[in-house]
Amino acid sequence: MSSLLISLIKGLASQIIVLHHLTLYGPLAKSFAIAAPTLAWFFYEYGLYAVQAFFVIGGYLAVSSLGCRILSFNDFLKSIWIRYVRLIWPYTFALILVMAVSWIARTFTQDTIVPAAPSVLQTLTHLLFAQGITGQPSLNVGVWYLGIDFQLYAFCALLVWACARIQMRNAFTLLLTCGVFASVLWFRTLNVFWSEWCVWFFYAYGFGALVAQRLDASQKFSKKIPVASALLACSMLLYEAFIRQHDWRFAVALISGLMLLALPELDKLLEKLPSAAKALIKINGQQSFALFLVHFSLSIAVNAVMDYWNFSGSRVGIAGVLTCWIGANLIASIFYQFLPGIPRVLTRA
Repeated sequence: MSSLLISLIKGLASQIIVLHHLTLYGPLAKSFAIAAPTLAWFFYEYGLYAVQAFFVIGGYLAVSSLGCRILSFNDFLKSIWIRYVRLIWPYTFALILVMAVSWIARTFTQDTIVPAAPSVLQTLTHLLFAQGITGQPSLNVGVWYLGIDFQLYAFCALLVWACARIQMRNAFTLLLTCGVFASVLWFRTLNVFWSEWCVWFFYAYGFGALVAQRLDASQKFSKKIPVASALLACSMLLYEAFIRQHDWRFAVALISGLMLLALPELDKLLEKLPSAAKALIKINGQQSFALFLVHFSLSIAVNAVMDYWNFSGSRVGIAGVLTCWIGANLIASIFYQFLPGIPRVLTRA
């Protein structure tokens, strides 16, 4: 059964990220800043932090799905392959879409929002989710997240396999906790080289994974005590990091994780909403990944039109933002309806 709370968080976070990207690039961003300066500034400054909610939910869902299924190295490799196939088909379609739109847009504008024609190496690294670690320019604003998410999932699966091998009590909880602390206290204090690797973001992913362990109904009470202690320690760490560094990434990760911790109770509250509201929450949550992939292509097209015909001003800014926002959601709906079946067919046991 799907969770209304998870759908709500994913849907809201994806909408915020789209609006954040609309404040970053091209004449549309300038016109939006003229039309609604405070709103544009808010999404420009704080919108990116919403991605931390996806990392927390990603960790939660990864551990919930992996469980104790990875008992051999072959199980580990199979889980990585299934994850790759699930991501690569919609991701490849989104890359083809953005390359096609960019090819057309380059005849209308020279604005930096339009990516240059990709090289063979650049395309291959994107298909391997390795464009970040190889230093290749991104073709789409959201692909860095997919690369990091794939790394995080692989790392989490590796931890599950390692714990199955060593068979030490509470080993997985201990490794997750160490990973969260290392991410905050070590890797994020080093140079930005690590920002292209999963360890930079493991504080959020690992926190979500710990929440999944805490809510696992199959766990005995004696095993939940170490998990609860680990969650308390990590919560205090994230709170202290937020206070010390004034970095809202830690706050968003902490709040998202604590909301998931109350998932059963909050889901019951959300179930009391009218049917139309629940349907909207579910649809937004289901389409969040598709929206993340396709919205940049429409943003390129709108910016190219604005630049070519020299459209500007507050009214144009509002109209452009609404066109991109509503249009991206409509395209994401079509994208979600037609593509999800492909990965399931290819990964069928």
